[in-house]
Amino acid sequence: CPLNCFKMIDYLEATKQLQGKDKPFLGHLHQEAAYQSGWNKYLLNGCKSLEILHNKPASLIRIKGSLAYFYQGHNFSFTNRQFVEAMNYINDILHLNNFDALVDLFEFGQILEVEDLPRNFILNHRERPKSGLLLYENPKDRGNFRRWEAPEIRLKMYDAGKNIQQKQDKEMQELIQAGGWNPKGSHLKFEAHYKKPEALLNKGRGMMLADLVNPNWSQTFR
Repeated sequence: CPLNCFKMIDYLEATKQLQGKDKPFLGHLHQEAAYQSGWNKYLLNGCKSLEILHNKPASLIRIKGSLAYFYQGHNFSFTNRQFVEAMNYINDILHLNNFDALVDLFEFGQILEVEDLPRNFILNHRERPKSGLLLYENPKDRGNFRRWEAPEIRLKMYDAGKNIQQKQDKEMQELIQAGGWNPKGSHLKFEAHYKKPEALLNKGRGMMLADLVNPNWSQTFR
C-alpha cells in the first residue's frame, strides 16, 4: 500500500441449514416482519442493527448486514480478529455456531491513504476491456464516487475521508481517527461486492463464514 492500508470484510449475507441439535434462541431480538414465505425478520441491536432471518419450516437462519457497523459503528477498519469477536458475540446470543453458514454474498474493502487527491484516482480509473463491467456514474458524485457492475460482482471506488465526514457524527469521527484515520490525509476506498462468491472465487463450491477470515483466502481477496 502507498502509505497506510486497511483491509476488511464488510457487508455480508450468509445462510445456515439448521440441524436437529440446532435450537436458535431469538428471545433477545426484536421481530420486525413475518412473511408468507415462512421467513421471519428480526433485528439484533448493536452500534447498527443486524438482520437475522429465520425460516422455521425450512430450518434456515440467515444473517444480513455489516459486521463492522454492527460491532463498532463504522467500516474504516475492521480486522479479522474483530470479525471473529463479532461473530462469537452473535453466536452466543443465538445459541448457534454460524461459522459454518454458507456465504450468499459479501463485500471486501481496502482503504488506502494516498498522496494524491482521491478524485484523481477515481476519475482516471477505467474498467478493463472485455471485463463485462458497466460503469454507473452520477454527475452529482463529482469525482467522489464511481461504481462498476457485472452479474457476479459490483466494484466501488470512493473518497473514504469525505464519506466519513458526511455520514459520521463528531464523536464517531474521533473514534475512527483513533483507529488510524487521518482527517488531513487523502483516503481512497475500493470495494469488491461478490454477488456470487462461490462462482468467482471457489470453482462453484460454497464458501463458509469461517473462510472469510482464513489467512489463505485473505490473500485472494486482496
